[in-house]
Amino acid sequence: QQLQLLLKREQEKSIALQEQNTLLDHQSRTDLLTGIANRAYLEKKLALFFEQASTGQDTLSVIFIDLDHFKQLNDNFGHQVGDDVLRQFAKLLSGLAVEKKHSAGKLQDIMVGRYGGEEFLVLLSQQPPQQAEYLADQLSHALLTTTMLEISGQPLKISASIGIASMSDAIFQTPIELIEAADRSMYLAKRSGRGRTILFDGNRWSIFRKGISLAYALAEFRGEFKTPKKLALMAAIFSQSTASPLTTPKGIAIINYKYSMTYLT
Repeated sequence: QQLQLLLKREQEKSIALQEQNTLLDHQSRTDLLTGIANRAYLEKKLALFFEQASTGQDTLSVIFIDLDHFKQLNDNFGHQVGDDVLRQFAKLLSGLAVEKKHSAGKLQDIMVGRYGGEEFLVLLSQQPPQQAEYLADQLSHALLTTTMLEISGQPLKISASIGIASMSDAIFQTPIELIEAADRSMYLAKRSGRGRTILFDGNRWSIFRKGISLAYALAEFRGEFKTPKKLALMAAIFSQSTASPLTTPKGIAIINYKYSMTYLT
């Protein structure tokens, strides 16, 4: 009887340890605020999808979503309201993705996550690029009719700027290049008036990649940390320039000033 009691206790310890490991694994993959995938897990899955698409016949698309005027929303209503909006948006986006998964019959090939702040990513593997555009259109239409919250009896609605990049758009050498392309498209959606979707233009990819190289050079010149977001924004400036900005001190000064005035103020 004593042996049975010891075995039972060991089994209970083993079960408790398994449950703890499962919880820790879930927490390591999940954004605590919204309950969807976090950035680290998104990037891990993107690397896997990217390898599959690079070595086989699989397709891969990235939808980059940024909520419009989110800083203004936080300033006007407070961060608690901002957090509630992020949760509601994540719920809406996840719901659309689940519907898409069921219609496609491939539950494992769509991943939704929070990339950081008010930025979200959707990864679509083994599906035609047109499906990414269709999902983005569904999201935009849903935002037009969905009330995120009610404040003093008034409905609070939001819009989002969306960029899409697919492996078929250009020759991408790394997963981060694919994210940067989608981010670049989202940035153009912002500049075009917000609340819209822009597809990545593969014809300009060689120019944009040159812009990335110049962005690295300027980041070194400025002594800045080279985050993917900042590099993409800097590269967007460079790829719009007809001249090579780093060939002269004057060119450096112009781009440096333009970048500072646009993104650091």
